[in-house]
Amino acid sequence: MARGSRIYGLVDFEWSYLPRIDRFARSTRMAYPVRMRARGELRDAIQGQALAAATPIDLLNQPMQNESISRVECCAATRPQQGRSQNEDAFLIGRSERPFAALCDGAGNAERAAKRVLALFEKLLNEAAPEQITAADTWTKWIKLLDSSLLGTAQSTFLALAFTAHEAVGVCVGDSRLYQLNREGQCRIVSEGASKQRLGSGAARPFFIRLTLVAGDILLLLSDGAWTPLNPYLLQKAVVHASVRHFTEVPVAILDAAGKAGRADDMTALALRLARTL
Repeated sequence: MARGSRIYGLVDFEWSYLPRIDRFARSTRMAYPVRMRARGELRDAIQGQALAAATPIDLLNQPMQNESISRVECCAATRPQQGRSQNEDAFLIGRSERPFAALCDGAGNAERAAKRVLALFEKLLNEAAPEQITAADTWTKWIKLLDSSLLGTAQSTFLALAFTAHEAVGVCVGDSRLYQLNREGQCRIVSEGASKQRLGSGAARPFFIRLTLVAGDILLLLSDGAWTPLNPYLLQKAVVHASVRHFTEVPVAILDAAGKAGRADDMTALALRLARTL
């Protein structure tokens, strides 16, 4: 896989505090700090559980059709189901020439299957031409390939966004959700209407997503364990209160709110904020 585009659960600190690590971190309590500077390179891949991430994705090197957007800040947190140590959710944050964020929620001994889907998706994305990434037909072909890659094994949801200088394009398969909160705090479900069929079912149908990037908007990628306990009002409340303190607290705040009555399922939240140049 392309080095420099895989992050699973990081903490918001300066890069200089992080030793060069290119392995999976298995502990559910460990966190390796990293922060990407503007125009900097993401250098290593780390996988973890119950961690928060802050990874600004710099768009300054790309042609800017919408001058209001220059960077996408991305942070994430994930927690296993209560009473379990294995987490069948997996997420991937990519930053290089092809910034993206992706989330998988596996079903039935699916930790390895979810990572397999993310690895294959990263390869497909890195090999695609820019015009292919923005085409709906490309994502339809990718979903067919990802669906067939899991046939006879565990199934998984799939929610992914790839970023250009002026828009986000992606797809939703299964019951993970994409939410959008604008600067006024209004919350909507972008992936409403997505098929519940998962990758590996042989019947996965892509729900194509295309969003114009607006500075100040927040995008949330949530597994069903994270969004099911929360209605839009409770979700909005958690996001707004946390973002006032620091944006990196948003995913943890969502999981805290969702887990107040216990964690009946693995839960993962990715939060992305579209930002202007400072």
